[in-house]
Amino acid sequence: MAHETLTQRDDDLGVFSPSPAHEALRADLRDLEVIANPAAPQGIDKLRRRLGEVKAHALKHFASEEEGGWFDHVKRDHPRLTKAIQELVDEHVRLRLALEGLAEACAAATSIDAPIRERLKAFIATMRAHESREDDLIQEAYNRDIGPAD
Repeated sequence: MAHETLTQRDDDLGVFSPSPAHEALRADLRDLEVIANPAAPQGIDKLRRRLGEVKAHALKHFASEEEGGWFDHVKRDHPRLTKAIQELVDEHVRLRLALEGLAEACAAATSIDAPIRERLKAFIATMRAHESREDDLIQEAYNRDIGPAD
């Protein structure tokens, strides 16, 4: 499977930054927050639909990182980071399970109630923390090894 690029080089700064794929995932999470906001609820049907889209996007993203993607590249070039990469892969499993559980809860719900909001909030926080760890790993692997551009 061809992998999506996790980072893009910012030659003005001489560093790698999160890819458009990571930025899109962050936008997905913001959308979920807006839909589930109790001050401006948009309904369980919209949440189900958007959650399904986010799930498909996240699973594709995880697969692209794991199957011949950037994880393999980093392990090959930076073997000292193999343990950290395995931890990220393990998190992908937990995030998949959380997404599936959330989708099942939404499928059974008639409205976006407090328990669904709490589960969604927890998932979003966990996903953001995961993405942050991935970004940190890229910084560790590439910026530390190559340093800023001259």
